[in-house]
Amino acid sequence: MVRPFAPRSEAPVFPIRMIALDIDGTLVDDDLAIGERTRAAIGRAVHRGIRVSLVTGRMTSSAVRFAGLLGLRDPVVGYQGALAREMTDRADGVGRLLLHTPMLPAIAREAVAWSSSVGLDPHASHLEQLIIRADDPQVDDYSAFLGTLAVRVPDLYAWIRHPITKVVAVGPPGMPIALLDEARRRFAGRAEVTVAHPRFLEFVAPGVSKGRAVRWLARRHGIPLGQVLAIGDQLNDVEMLAAVGHGTAMPHGPAALLAAARYVAPSIRSEGAAEIIERLALATAPAHGPRVLPDDAAGRAAAVAVLRSGGVVALPTDTVYGIAVALSTPGGIERLFRVKQRPPEKGIALLLAEPSQASSVGMWTPAAAALAEAFWPGPLTLVLQARPEANLPAVLTGGAPTIGVRLPDHAAPRALAATVGPLPTTSANLSGHPDALDAASVVEQLGNTVDLVLDGGRTPGSLPSTVVDTTMDPVAILRVGALDELLIRAVIARGATGPRGEGSP
Repeated sequence: MVRPFAPRSEAPVFPIRMIALDIDGTLVDDDLAIGERTRAAIGRAVHRGIRVSLVTGRMTSSAVRFAGLLGLRDPVVGYQGALAREMTDRADGVGRLLLHTPMLPAIAREAVAWSSSVGLDPHASHLEQLIIRADDPQVDDYSAFLGTLAVRVPDLYAWIRHPITKVVAVGPPGMPIALLDEARRRFAGRAEVTVAHPRFLEFVAPGVSKGRAVRWLARRHGIPLGQVLAIGDQLNDVEMLAAVGHGTAMPHGPAALLAAARYVAPSIRSEGAAEIIERLALATAPAHGPRVLPDDAAGRAAAVAVLRSGGVVALPTDTVYGIAVALSTPGGIERLFRVKQRPPEKGIALLLAEPSQASSVGMWTPAAAALAEAFWPGPLTLVLQARPEANLPAVLTGGAPTIGVRLPDHAAPRALAATVGPLPTTSANLSGHPDALDAASVVEQLGNTVDLVLDGGRTPGSLPSTVVDTTMDPVAILRVGALDELLIRAVIARGATGPRGEGSP
């Protein structure tokens, strides 16, 4: 599919200071009702001083009624970003015009003619008016959906004599998306074409998108894009999600939208947008400690954002709580040592999402492959020869040419490692203090030196992992932990008779 937008480039930054929200398919379903949880979450965000705007494909006067129900006071953006108005209490929903980028009349007429030629039913929108053919049998349905009476004209093509805001071509579900690439090629450089609904193919002026609109809003408020949360559900939301630090897709969105998003919200029926706002924008740190979020999908999404922005996350594992940074974070390993108040005299192991990740940082031996196959996931750390091309920091390896890797038997570290890569992790306690077995112990010992704590309940607190150096022949057991030495020796004795190569076990 033609994709005239850039992939996401803004790093997520906390706290979130602005929220941009699509309406249909994001805040409301076919019943057009906003749920109580959604109203409450957005109300709390506004009360905290977070800027909240609706950014929609609807005309702004149609969006204003939703903004009013939510108690919003910031500008309302309509028509895929082609028009923005001040929020208003006027009965007609028409606030002061702040931004308007209309289509040239010749291009709008061509969009109408082409849409008709391929079997779509075109309409025109200008400012707060919907213009439709007088003989259109669905005129009353469109008027009800938008909350405004449509203007009926005998010949839509002939009516377009001046710049207009948008052309919408309506067809059976699936037909607009099937025609999207063809339309984008035909109108390239002359109009932006997108799909805002399974039945709607929409044309706006060149350069217009929700991405441009959210950048305009952020500049207006003086807020960095990294501190903006945007939530949407359709192709017309892709540019908006890609433009900000906290782009969030609804789970029913198309593949291109999910690829542009940093997070995926729960379903609209469970008020997923409200949950994302609660988890990312409202779960701010108290003065005496870090943010603490449940170890669920939204909490892990927030943890990924913290890791990607260079922060430290505390998380449950299959033994005790650990603290982790992204491997790519400059100075991140050093920060882990500072948090623990421990000198960097020994290396730190990497937690993996799956065995194959090990081959990106180390080299397998037959013994390593046999042990991993026998005991992963579980409390076994394998010391491998480090790959020179991996350029692992010396502070991570303790200056040795080796690296420790482990596949934990816990979903949280594996989920984070699946997204950000092998995860440098050490125990979440001050050096010389007891291990942290729950989130409260992490907060008590480490406080604000970590940026986020994933609360997964109490961990088993079992013995630490057994550490085996597989670069030696025979292997050397450096630390006996949860796995007994006899078990290790038994696997080695009956282990692989030939090398597994450079891949994973």
